[in-house]
Amino acid sequence: MEERPTIVVVSEPDGVRAQLRLTLGEDRFEVIEVSDVRSAAATVTERLPALIVLDDDLDGATELASSLRAEPETADVRTLLLVSRSTAGEQPASVVDASIAMPATSFALLRRIEGLLDRD
Repeated sequence: MEERPTIVVVSEPDGVRAQLRLTLGEDRFEVIEVSDVRSAAATVTERLPALIVLDDDLDGATELASSLRAEPETADVRTLLLVSRSTAGEQPASVVDASIAMPATSFALLRRIEGLLDRD
């Protein structure tokens, strides 16, 4: 059986985490949900996921992405930033691998995530 990529979803609202959990499905990905940046940092260090999905509404989200990029152990962890439609074009490209404006369809989320995971 092929190992499922681990994805850490970091968002305070339960609804955002639930949408991503349903979109990603239990059979394709191992999804770990956390609601704050501090828990996310600890989880990433412990589990070393393939991808971390960060809600831009969380205090410290871009700082976490930047610190992950700076550390050799986590530099290869892909980052996807969930942003509001009104700020979608304002995120610094060097901090995250990609961003997606929310709300987004499940298809758009899955397509963006799969694209990030397919990069080699």
